[in-house]
Amino acid sequence: MKYFWAVVALVAALPAQSVLSVFFPLQARMIDPFLMVLVHVALNHGEMAGMIVGTIAGWLQDAHFGGDVLGLSGLTKLLVGFAVGMASTRFHLADPAARVLVLFAASLVDSLLFQ
Repeated sequence: MKYFWAVVALVAALPAQSVLSVFFPLQARMIDPFLMVLVHVALNHGEMAGMIVGTIAGWLQDAHFGGDVLGLSGLTKLLVGFAVGMASTRFHLADPAARVLVLFAASLVDSLLFQ
């Protein structure tokens, strides 16, 4: 059941990213709905679910928004999903402040790996 809601969230992230790209192109570079879904799933369900959802999210992003190297976003999101999922099983990340910090760190790592 966890993967069903993850797929629904990823399908909802696709038009959200499209709308952001069209109407707010500057903010679309800073806000990544796919990464938000990935971090949420990895925090709640562990590293395996984070890796699976991260790979699917990256492939969706590569297929829909393109890029120089196809599959690079899938690889970076897979690594971020694994790291966030591993951290969620090792550390107590139930507080909202800790989750925001993890989201910030995940977006920073994702952008650094993508470069």
